[in-house]
Amino acid sequence: MTSKQMDKYRGREGADTRPLHMCARPHAKVYTSSLTPPIPESSLKAVTIGWLLHWAFAREKVHLARPEGMAGALWNPSRSGSDSTLTIGGGGMGGGSNLGFAAPADAYAVHRAVKAQGGVAKVIQTYAMMGVDARPDWTPHPVITVERGKTGYAHEIIRPGKYRLCPFRLFRYRGDLPEIVDQRRRVYSDWAETVRAVHEMLRAPGQLSAHRLVADVPPVAPWTG
Repeated sequence: MTSKQMDKYRGREGADTRPLHMCARPHAKVYTSSLTPPIPESSLKAVTIGWLLHWAFAREKVHLARPEGMAGALWNPSRSGSDSTLTIGGGGMGGGSNLGFAAPADAYAVHRAVKAQGGVAKVIQTYAMMGVDARPDWTPHPVITVERGKTGYAHEIIRPGKYRLCPFRLFRYRGDLPEIVDQRRRVYSDWAETVRAVHEMLRAPGQLSAHRLVADVPPVAPWTG
């Protein structure tokens, strides 16, 4: 195929046949930088840790995004097993499955910080998706109710061979029993300590690029105050 015919398919008949990536001047210097200029801290959006967690998981859905750093990846299932191909850059010829969307850089930072907390990470994610101020119930005002049950009689022995009947009534306690409240508050304390750890990680220099965390963290044991 001649260069004119090739240009015809490109829609550029008569255009320069040099590759498009070549510089206009062979000896010209090309300056490129992969570094993004830092945003001044004064222009960053000031947010609470609750807002940032909710934004990352509920709005940006970072837990459903493709892995960080994998931009435009397509999996081509034309062959099975080890012969399957992974096309980086997106849009190869033939069929392919998009591996997902890319989340903002700060959302990935939040995801990394939460995953670093281990088993409590799922609890953090659950409440983050529920709302900005969502948190485990620590029962600020326990309420216990008493329900009257059946009446019965017991034998009281007065002396050998002689006894008398003593009536009694059964009761049932319902509501915020002490052992239930203790369990709820343990869950809350674990959640609060983990959120504070995530807050501390994300406040480190270089973690966030578009947001700035304010010093607003949940108390670990609010019932003591």
